[in-house]
Amino acid sequence: MRFFCTLLICATLAACASAPSRVPALTDSTGIAFALVPAGEFLMGSDEDPKTLARAFPGYDAVRLAGLSDEAPVHRVRITRAFWMGRHEVT
Repeated sequence: MRFFCTLLICATLAACASAPSRVPALTDSTGIAFALVPAGEFLMGSDEDPKTLARAFPGYDAVRLAGLSDEAPVHRVRITRAFWMGRHEVT
């Protein structure tokens, strides 16, 4: 579920941001790469039922898709200040 949420957030942020000619990037002294997330607004969440999601993501287990019901309702999110976020997941 975390992968799907991260994918959805990244896709949404990319869609709401104006397309810069060059995406700012930063790497710290330990080699961790960061990307600048711009301020802006986007819609977060999903109102899609598990059957619709199963058609869109045929490789996912139906039980996993049914567990995404906590993604509703769709709501507007506003990022008031740009921030740096790690480009890769850290466990």
